[in-house]
Amino acid sequence: MVLHHILVRSPVPLPHKLHGWQEAEYVRWVDEHSEEECWTLVEGGLTHWEKVSETEGNEYVTLARTVLRNAQSQIT
Repeated sequence: MVLHHILVRSPVPLPHKLHGWQEAEYVRWVDEHSEEECWTLVEGGLTHWEKVSETEGNEYVTLARTVLRNAQSQIT
């Protein structure tokens, strides 16, 4: 929930927009995949954003990556 809030408030495109999906398609994809796969999808979006944007939104990317690492460490 925290990660979603960070992404919504940031200039970083949400994963469904990056892939050209409708919101319903994104929700269905999330429901059908594991947490780890969802994190990979978000991480890919963050990496893409870092490549196309030199400065705008970098604080959001840093914060989102921190939240992702914390979530991943909770299950490993």
